[in-house]
Amino acid sequence: MALIVAGAGASEITPPAGVNPAGYSHREGPSEGVHDELLCRALLLEDGPTRLGLVALDLLGIDFEVDAVIREAARAARVPPDHVLINCRHTHAGPATTKLEGLGVSDKEYVASLPERAAGTLVDATGRLGPASLRYAEAPARVGVNRRTRVRPGDRDGVAVLADARFGLLQPMHVSRSDEGGLRHGGP
Repeated sequence: MALIVAGAGASEITPPAGVNPAGYSHREGPSEGVHDELLCRALLLEDGPTRLGLVALDLLGIDFEVDAVIREAARAARVPPDHVLINCRHTHAGPATTKLEGLGVSDKEYVASLPERAAGTLVDATGRLGPASLRYAEAPARVGVNRRTRVRPGDRDGVAVLADARFGLLQPMHVSRSDEGGLRHGGP
């Protein structure tokens, strides 16, 4: 059995106030402040000859060009580009980082800084490499939300069902979107 070593790292990738936020279609105006810091997290796995890097960014998404530069920058942590998995957590409160129409204009300087920041987080993880074991498990997810199920035709309400069809209904929850853009929830 091969010895596996792992290391983890994290770094802040919060842009300054004033960048365009993503995820709010056709929102006007730049961000006005920071509610929570955005992070880049990295996990490095190695079994001797093979090294893998997993990178998670608190962003809505990135374009293929940025993805390719991050993969190439991962060489600084001795991770080949084809051994890098990049995940964006799909936060709708982060900066615009893609060329998606209506989702804000990207700050080119900020986006250009992402590959070096991600690679730096992977390099940081190399300094924390230590013996590890990997395990795998599966369990049914009993939480589901169908945003397309409407309570009344034409309204913006839906039903969130905390259930799995194989195990029976656990508890339905009424969910509605207010005109102010927030979500309200209550009992069945």
